[in-house]
Amino acid sequence: MAHDDPLIGTVLDGRYEIVRPLGRGGMGAVYEAINTRLGKRVALKTLRADLAPSDDNYRRFQQEAEVAASLGHPHICESHDFRAAKDGEPAFIVMDYLEGEDLEQRIARAGPLPLARVVVLVDEIAGALHAAHERGVVHRDLKPQNIFLCRYGERDDYPKVLDFGVSKVRHEPSVETAQSEAYLGSPHYMAPEQAEGYSARADARTDIFALGGIIFRMLSGEHAYSAPNLPAILHQIVYGEPRVLSEVAPDVPLAVSEVVARALSKKPAARFGSVKSLASALALAAEQSARRRATSEQGVRQAQSEVETAPTVKAETPRSLSIAPEAREATRPRGGRGGLLLAAAVVGLVALGGFVALRWGSGGPPASARA
Repeated sequence: MAHDDPLIGTVLDGRYEIVRPLGRGGMGAVYEAINTRLGKRVALKTLRADLAPSDDNYRRFQQEAEVAASLGHPHICESHDFRAAKDGEPAFIVMDYLEGEDLEQRIARAGPLPLARVVVLVDEIAGALHAAHERGVVHRDLKPQNIFLCRYGERDDYPKVLDFGVSKVRHEPSVETAQSEAYLGSPHYMAPEQAEGYSARADARTDIFALGGIIFRMLSGEHAYSAPNLPAILHQIVYGEPRVLSEVAPDVPLAVSEVVARALSKKPAARFGSVKSLASALALAAEQSARRRATSEQGVRQAQSEVETAPTVKAETPRSLSIAPEAREATRPRGGRGGLLLAAAVVGLVALGGFVALRWGSGGPPASARA
């Protein structure tokens, strides 16, 4: 509850008035605040007051502020200020105030996203990650909860990548840092190298794996790896195979499913060389699949049109066999065996004529069958 939070209504660093909580986690909370000097609404991300500057979480928190401020990309939530803990106030980061919901909330509310929309989102997210990778920064905790969909212009899904708190900045980590970062990331989106406890070895391809898992989630509403608990999920990621996207979501084209499968490859070398390559491959697969589908549908419509406009052939009723008067006269009994034989012959002829009339009824019996 807001009234139970001692920070509500207080002013941090003499300028940031805390309005209400926006979210809370194990390491701290995020608040809506007002910069009283500028009259501007901002988001304040605070760190737990009991964490000392020497703590690894404190170090990551400060790194997040520095990374988010340095990248300057339209699809990365930018930080504007950082204040260390002092005088009983918690350490905090001042960030853009965003209106909307995170990607996980969107999927939970609306279900799987259309392929065309996913292609656009992946291209924008990949642009943000590419900017980070070029600066030697690997996110390492990419997941739907860390992609915020903002209201921007006419859009309600303008993506912003959040939380570079566990990002890896290009440098040689110390033994202590490597040990403390053995398992960093979110289970469903951890690459095998992370699940095995080697997060310090993460590079851009680690983010590619996570983005592949996010694409799987966006298109199917499910996870590429599904298990009842954390150890089982990690075991699947290291030793098992991801689910096949086109089997989980049959409407997804096979070519798109294959792109996602490559992004989720066990070995980093088998994945795409960059996030931009992944985004381009996804867009191409979606475009080619749409073109093939359009061609197929056009063929079906053309065939249906030809059937509907074909001329109708009117069927004629079978014609009856006419018998000449002489034949009728011949069928009258005249007594004797000869007359009976002649009558039998005529009856046989009539039967044969009926068969021929039925066989050739549509075009009339052939002339030779007429009496």
